[in-house]
Amino acid sequence: MDIKVLREIHRKERMSPYLSNVGKDFYRAVMGYIREFDRRIEEAAGDKSRQAVLLGERETLKNTVIDIFEIRERKIVTNALYYAKSGEEIELENLTSEEEVMLKSICGIINKYRKDVLRDLLPGGGRAEQPEPAARPRAAPEKEEGDDIEYITVRILEDLPPISGIDNRIYGAFKAEDVVTMPKKNASVLLGRGAAEPINPGST
Repeated sequence: MDIKVLREIHRKERMSPYLSNVGKDFYRAVMGYIREFDRRIEEAAGDKSRQAVLLGERETLKNTVIDIFEIRERKIVTNALYYAKSGEEIELENLTSEEEVMLKSICGIINKYRKDVLRDLLPGGGRAEQPEPAARPRAAPEKEEGDDIEYITVRILEDLPPISGIDNRIYGAFKAEDVVTMPKKNASVLLGRGAAEPINPGST
């Protein structure tokens, strides 16, 4: 584990709507790396200039780890909502050991809440029956000043869970033939795996 690896993981998490595979022991490895970094800072106590550089690097390291955690956390919560509503089996692929516990716990809380509140209204023990959505275009979110995110419109070719966009918006869940406008970087992932096609082929 080193800062280059963390920066690459950070880049992947920001660019992809899906969780990247960081390994089951990712957070334990990160904490071990930070402890080692702290040891180097203590050893540099006699060299104030060197210690100041290390302290700045540690702050960058800390912020990178926190951002990775929060991006993945948002994706996990989105997935939990999808699993609770759809009743599909929870997939644990690409989750760390701690994230597996988080996802299962959140799903359990949501399912209990839905069952307690909606048991007399919804079939399936509190899970809503999801109507088949008609294919419809969805307007792109308004860009804020200075926002350079590029959006494209695609047709979804298979049922998909919600995804977390690089613009911090949630897109989906989707049914085949849905039409949606989303950030181009997110759409590229779906296009690359054959899960979507561009409405205007020239836009890719």
